[in-house]
Order: sequence, then structure tokens, then C-alpha cells
Amino acid sequence: MNDAQKELQELKKGEQKAWENLVEKTSPKLFALFGSMLGLPNRQARELVSDVYVRAYKNISGFRGDAKITTWLSVIATNIARDYIKRRIKDNKHISIDDVGGLHGNTSDENEIGRKRENRKIYELFPQLPESYRRVLIMHYIEGKKYKTIADAMNIPIGTVKTLIYRGKKILREKYIKNYGEREL
Repeated sequence: MNDAQKELQELKKGEQKAWENLVEKTSPKLFALFGSMLGLPNRQARELVSDVYVRAYKNISGFRGDAKITTWLSVIATNIARDYIKRRIKDNKHISIDDVGGLHGNTSDENEIGRKRENRKIYELFPQLPESYRRVLIMHYIEGKKYKTIADAMNIPIGTVKTLIYRGKKILREKYIKNYGEREL
């Protein structure tokens, strides 16, 4: 029996030391994932990292060990990130297509149902964007981060942030038109 199999058996038995070692070994990467991918403040990123371990603990009995435990945790983290974005939609955090692509003019006359429908369409396209574009758009338009904050979080120049936002909006606009066949909303 190799070390990975032994670790998995200990985790499945619920041995505290095994879980502590797993958390110690994997939490920095998960924390960085939530912090950079979603641009979350430390407190929120910690909550989501905790959610990863809670889900893992509840579902460890179903993990067969075909992949590394770290890969499995990454899948759980990705699902939690996706759920987080969906909750943001339900919380009526409005993102105007104006903000992320300039597809139409003034949205102030749109009714609430129209905005929710548009938000869903826009959010559905986010997973299709390359990761670097998706991260900056989420950080800027969903989380409301300033260019400097994004640049610091991603360790890139502000000019690169501006370029990523510009190109990400362009790709998002093209995907919106392709998927929904609408040139003007």
C-alpha cells in the first residue's frame, strides 16, 4: 500500500491527524484559488475554503482514489466557486452588459425581470472565457475591485489589467451575440 492509499484510508476513517495534515498541505492553494479567481477578501475566501473541507469530509466515503486527493479537492473548490457565482446572481447583484461589453445603451429603463434575465445570460457565458479574462472581469464587475487592487492580487501591471478587461469584454460581447443572436439588447 502506497502513501496516498494509506492517507485515503485514514481520511475515510475520519482520523483527525490525517485531516489536519490534508488541510495544512492543501489550504494555501485553495485559499489562493478563491482569493485570485474570485477576488474575494480573506474572510470570504476562508469561508469558501472551509466549505471545501466540509464537503470533502461528508463525501470522502464516495471518493475512490482514482485521482489525487488534491485534484478531487480542486473539483470541489471549482463547484463551490460556481455555486458562489450563482448565489451572487440570486442576490440581484446586477451586472449590466453595458459594464462588460457595451452591447446596448441606457439600461435605467429596463425592468427588474429583464435585468435578471440579462444577468443570467451574462453569467452563463463567464465559464466560457479564458481564465485570466474571467478572473479580471469577476474581480472588477462582480466584486467591484479597482484596477490597482486587481493588479496587486494578480501580481501584474495595471496596464495588463486594463488590457485583460478590454479583451475579456470583447470576447464576452462576441459570445453573447453568438449564443443569443442579439446585436442590440
